[in-house]
Amino acid sequence: MEILRYILYEIAYYGSAIWALLAVIAISSARFFGRAGVVIGALLIGALILALDVRWIFDDMRIHPENGRDADGVFIVGVFLRFVLFNLLLTPFSLLGLWLAKRHKTRKDEPKSA
Repeated sequence: MEILRYILYEIAYYGSAIWALLAVIAISSARFFGRAGVVIGALLIGALILALDVRWIFDDMRIHPENGRDADGVFIVGVFLRFVLFNLLLTPFSLLGLWLAKRHKTRKDEPKSA
């Protein structure tokens, strides 16, 4: 039960604005670049998570140097696990983007009636 609480904390930590940005990245990359866009979106989301976490850890190190936190292997494993978790949670948004791309292509290919 404790691991579920930790996962929910990880999800809620970034706030709604960051989650909205992540959803927009997932939808738009899949919408405009298709299947390759899903991979591109996942990598962009990973880069954003890495940037946010590095900023967070270095801000924490600056404010509380007595805690002795540093960017080591444990930190990188945590970032990787967040990357996997967030991309799993954003998969429905990527699928929505793929569906929108397919719908747009189908609508574009239909002959126009006069």
